[in-house]
Amino acid sequence: MFLALLFSCNSGKNIIKKDIQSQLISLESGFINPPDSVQTSVYWYWMSDNISKEGVVKDLQSMKKVGINRAFIGNIGYESTPYGKVKLFSDEWWDILHTALKTATELNIEIGIFNSPGWSQSGGPWIKPSQSMRYLSSSETSVKGPKNLNIKLDKPGPEFQDVRVIAFKAPEKYGSTLADFNPKLRASQPVENLENLIDGNQETVVPLPAGTSLALDIETKENFTARSFVIHPEHKKLRANAEIQVKENNSYRTIRSFEINRSNDNLNVGFDPYGPIAISIPPTTSKNFRIVFSKATPNFGIAELQVSSSPAVESFTEKTLAKMFQTPLPYWN
Repeated sequence: MFLALLFSCNSGKNIIKKDIQSQLISLESGFINPPDSVQTSVYWYWMSDNISKEGVVKDLQSMKKVGINRAFIGNIGYESTPYGKVKLFSDEWWDILHTALKTATELNIEIGIFNSPGWSQSGGPWIKPSQSMRYLSSSETSVKGPKNLNIKLDKPGPEFQDVRVIAFKAPEKYGSTLADFNPKLRASQPVENLENLIDGNQETVVPLPAGTSLALDIETKENFTARSFVIHPEHKKLRANAEIQVKENNSYRTIRSFEINRSNDNLNVGFDPYGPIAISIPPTTSKNFRIVFSKATPNFGIAELQVSSSPAVESFTEKTLAKMFQTPLPYWN
């Protein structure tokens, strides 16, 4: 009985092993010779007006040879690719497109044509506000209690949808900034009108030296608890590295290191080209704070610097897609 049972188990294992091998062979065969039910699709970019009848025919024949059965044509201009002579929508361009469609039909390849770049067709008057992309915004109203209130809260914008109302007990000196404490400002290099950094007016820009390191010291007579730094850059293309430091035991300790990058003002990388840079820090109490700027680009300037006792959402400009990655690619490698 024992021998029969043992033989039965081994036989079952052999059957399972053969079944797995059969499945693997079938799977491998499907990759080598894909059935017509499997559609391999590609984007087929026509680069910088460099197209011809002969070229599109050879492209399609090569696609079919390797099992590509669907292609989406997109016409794009690429700076690093020298431009050809076949302009988009010219008579020759239409003739080449007709050749591509005819050849694809003969080869049983599906062809799609899309508008490049994609964002040029993703918006328009046909998109209602209720259908558009959204981001969370907020407004604050300070009240004193305890008591029942009936008030009308500020609207964040003309088109919005209420999400919720949150009430919380504000900490001491909530909403105050270092500017409320009449701080002294000093810079490690000569900088004109340094006080304009905290004057509450974003029209008064303070240019900072480019290339070299600049330390900006902020000193108050009494302790201040900072929870956020918000930098409003000048409305120019600019970039720099920065560090937030606090003075402890006669030396400065770095709290945060970050990059200020507003080097691309094209709207395809954000609808607020010069949006503020928001940095959140742990509650830090001191009379002396320092910001060190380095590797600043030429024409680097700051319109306003807000050091607040209130917390701020880190990188709120980027998180609402008002400012995105400054190079809209990036390359795959």
